[in-house]
Amino acid sequence: MIFLLAAAGAIVLIALYITAAEPYWFQTVRLDIRSPRVPAGLEGRTVLFLTDIHTSKYGRLERCLSRRLREIGPVDLCVITGDLMYRGSSGEALARVMENADARCGIYYVCGNSEYKPYVDHEEMISAYRDMGLTELRNRSAAPFPDTPSFRLAGVDNFEECDVADPAAAFEDVRDTDYTVCLSHAPSNIDGLLKYGPDLVLSGHTHGGQVKLPLFNVVYTHMSRLDGLHGGLYPPEKLTELTGVETQRTRLIVSNGIGTSAIRIRFRCRPQIHVLTFYQK
Repeated sequence: MIFLLAAAGAIVLIALYITAAEPYWFQTVRLDIRSPRVPAGLEGRTVLFLTDIHTSKYGRLERCLSRRLREIGPVDLCVITGDLMYRGSSGEALARVMENADARCGIYYVCGNSEYKPYVDHEEMISAYRDMGLTELRNRSAAPFPDTPSFRLAGVDNFEECDVADPAAAFEDVRDTDYTVCLSHAPSNIDGLLKYGPDLVLSGHTHGGQVKLPLFNVVYTHMSRLDGLHGGLYPPEKLTELTGVETQRTRLIVSNGIGTSAIRIRFRCRPQIHVLTFYQK
């Protein structure tokens, strides 16, 4: 009887943890990105990387995120790799969150699969993002720092579920001498991006798996292929191993993201915010 009571108590505690604790226990991941290709004007600059916010209303998750963004404070740039909200009607809640992101040179984003779901009005969403002051990189690139034109952001539109990605267009204005950060919602198309030679690719979509079991690790990645790229920093040699495409330059960061799928649970897979600082050495 004591054993059964203890087991029942453990199950209740685990259930409370995965539903009421970990989904709101944000991890701020600070990474130094070092490369001799980093231009002098990018030295020491900071980029806030968010993904998969999945806002529906201004609730507990949004309050936690707003508080964490205020704690992080000013950055030079903010980038978001899709799945910002569930519906166009969630715009007011998302705007309340994003007003806490203090990015001196703006906020850039690409769409994810949530922006193309059949039950959402895509143009309504894009209009809401525009009203917030967010800049979309739909299969194009931009130079966000006027004093450093050799730093480019290339945005590739979503290809999971709704293939509207055009990497060739996204990299059309990028020179090989440019230091390029590519925004792409899902990492499962990384092999198609490697030939364009981005220095760094930022992705989300996987939610890190949301649930990592001790023996089975990641349960579900939301990806149709290359599901080994479920979360973390992947150096060139690891990308070559996992994709079969040779690269000596590109690194990939896959974030656990902020929100979740329909069921808000996380286990051994905390929501993440990344702050990247760039250095030449």
